[in-house]
Amino acid sequence: MTTLGVAIVAVSRSGTLDYSLKLAGEASFIKWLVLIGPEDERTIAGRVRVTQTCRRGSFQAPLALASTIRKLGVSVVLLQYEYSMLGDPLLSHFLLILVLILLRVFRVKVVVTLHGVLTPSRLGFRRVPRVFLNLLVKAFYTILAHAADGLVVLNGIQLKLLLSLTPKAMGKVSIIPHGALLPEEMGPIPHSRSERFRIFFHGFLRPSKGVDLLLEALRILRERGFYIELKMLCSLPYMFFERRNEKEKIILLLRKIRSMREATVSIGFHDDREIIAEALSSNVIVLPYTDTYYESSGVLHKIMGCGKPIIVTPIPRFLGDLTPWSECLVTLPTPNSIAATIIKLMRDEGLSKRLALAARRKAEERKWKRVAKEYAMVLLRLIERAKSF
Repeated sequence: MTTLGVAIVAVSRSGTLDYSLKLAGEASFIKWLVLIGPEDERTIAGRVRVTQTCRRGSFQAPLALASTIRKLGVSVVLLQYEYSMLGDPLLSHFLLILVLILLRVFRVKVVVTLHGVLTPSRLGFRRVPRVFLNLLVKAFYTILAHAADGLVVLNGIQLKLLLSLTPKAMGKVSIIPHGALLPEEMGPIPHSRSERFRIFFHGFLRPSKGVDLLLEALRILRERGFYIELKMLCSLPYMFFERRNEKEKIILLLRKIRSMREATVSIGFHDDREIIAEALSSNVIVLPYTDTYYESSGVLHKIMGCGKPIIVTPIPRFLGDLTPWSECLVTLPTPNSIAATIIKLMRDEGLSKRLALAARRKAEERKWKRVAKEYAMVLLRLIERAKSF
């Protein structure tokens, strides 16, 4: 593997960058990180060398990205793809195909990790006939299966959806579960416990993360006399800097949070130790996301090893990785249901401990070292396949 020059590609200010940095930290065969978008402070420290390339949303992006990779002289690229990596979803998917074609011309092998598998409804064209959108999405994944040298998905739900869109992916796709953190691998992490029952939320500050629902559930708990508090560590998505309507919604959410005395929020890109410390200081982790993306949650894998019970909503990004009722509690995405589920855990200490232990065991199975080894196996199969031609 050391004879291969491998680069990993990710977009700044995103979960895929965090994923890429952790993978590169364990995978000695990754030599370069190619960053799409502006500088990101998380890339400053680390073993891999970092180079910036194109900005998102530019039709010049495919040529700029492919040219940058060619200049590095690498033979394999691990491309960490999310829906909006190169622009809005439709544009991004079109540009990705162009990137793959150019890299094939440059004789660079590409393994695409699909951090999400797109459904027709996510394209956002409500007036376009559903039949046409289905054909468009199926055509994209069929072309992707031909153009990429390898594909990676993060869980079985993603795999099932991908194969329903294009059976052509069968011979190229591998499942590599998302890597998880374990607190003890990070050294001593100071944390404290509150007299109140503490709820912890982590994720992007966006309406689709269910922040409004959680705040309303907090109000219900307060009115019912429960002595609780909510701690939130939130990041701003890159859409905040690019879309005015998104920015306005986030500002309104922030004002609402700061108007509630039981809730505190910290905005920024928080390092892993800070996130883990807050998770360890909490009584329960609540992730009431409402999106229906077929993804795997990086937030979930960051905190599932902390030995705390987790409450999630029944959406693919959670149900693809945790088993309901044995590894997590599932709540409907309504304030009353969220409040009732929190109360259930407050009143049943045995249930709380069982859920926490089960989630912890799942995290132990998904260490980043294991993820790096599975990527190494994908690359070895790629080499063997190339030799057979």
